[in-house]
Amino acid sequence: MLFALTHRLPWHRFVIVTLLLCLTACTPRIFSLLERNLHDMETHGVIAGVLIRPNDKAPVYLTLMDSDGVCVDTLRFGSDHYALFAPVEHAYCLMAFQDLNNNGLFDQTEPAVSTCDATPLALSRNQRNLRIDLTLSTDQQIPPQMAKVCPVKEATPSKLRLIVGDIADFDRPEFGPEFAHKGMWAPVDFLREAGIGIYFLEPYDPRKIPVLFINGAVGSPLDWRHFYQRMDTSRYQAWFYFYPSGLPLKRLTETLAGMTRNLHDRYSFNHMAVVAHSMGGLIGRGILLDPAIAQQDFVDVFVSFSAPWEGLDSAKIGIKYAPAAVPSWYDIATDSPYQQAIFKHKLPGNISYYLLFGYKDTAIPIKSLLFDPAQREAKRIFGYDEGHVSILASPQVIDDFFSILDEAW
Repeated sequence: MLFALTHRLPWHRFVIVTLLLCLTACTPRIFSLLERNLHDMETHGVIAGVLIRPNDKAPVYLTLMDSDGVCVDTLRFGSDHYALFAPVEHAYCLMAFQDLNNNGLFDQTEPAVSTCDATPLALSRNQRNLRIDLTLSTDQQIPPQMAKVCPVKEATPSKLRLIVGDIADFDRPEFGPEFAHKGMWAPVDFLREAGIGIYFLEPYDPRKIPVLFINGAVGSPLDWRHFYQRMDTSRYQAWFYFYPSGLPLKRLTETLAGMTRNLHDRYSFNHMAVVAHSMGGLIGRGILLDPAIAQQDFVDVFVSFSAPWEGLDSAKIGIKYAPAAVPSWYDIATDSPYQQAIFKHKLPGNISYYLLFGYKDTAIPIKSLLFDPAQREAKRIFGYDEGHVSILASPQVIDDFFSILDEAW
């Protein structure tokens, strides 16, 4: 091992506690909730994309039709992204219009688009995700009846909220512990109720460098509040990945990479830092190797705190013995295919990587915190007399972190 070890962590206690919690307190309600969400994941897919609309203020009404022309749902979107959750083994088409006069009805002079004359959009167990960008224009004539076949509902099981640069604050209810736990045990419910994406704390400012924070499992943007309190907001702007931590990490990585690339296309910033805690480190490394990001050169710094680079044996035990397994457990289990994939290639050469960990971390074994391939890529390694959570509140850690950023720019 490359880093000298002076402490042996009692990480086996984490395995025992996790199993006891999952096999006693979590049963049966939590696992019943998880099993329902797993069933929804197994039987549904996602159709998502960008709404290219001539007016960025007026809402868009989007109707999902089945192959027989029967309406599945009509949804209202106020941003330039949409996402629909629909059963697999079905084919669909989409019709959308922009409600310029805000009357909730389609008027022939309003921008619209339809895919119903094209090849049906087929969701299957082998093709669960489709990206369909929709360009609304006044050149397309849509039969009025197509826009009225469904009653419009603000809240619907079909709608998934995508957050790309929405402004929030730390008092947002979705950042609380209830949603953090829901993200692990009921990830589909989380997506329907809270959404997924990147939150800002202030409008984008081209003079400031974005710092993208990624929390760990059962975490939230609140985990980074001590960092934000110490942040020089005249130089940096904080962005937060808000996501359900129970989903497969590959899906979470692809979503974050796509949204980050979308924000880069929108704002053309030249510099960025990616900062991640615990399981978030696996997602952070994944996005830096994703083609959407790796082919660019705007990320300069990657900082990880207490990341389980080699995985957790406890996750393997949970998969084996729990009544139902959270999907992300498969990716954080020791030597998982996801972990192998993110270490198949080195980080892009333009990225400076910094590895930070705590000697008192009882959640992750030291051999995983200091996984040799991660150490070899690190520009510097920092060890602290901190635990898995306390490392995010340590004044010394936070000082060192901002020194890293200040040295980079």
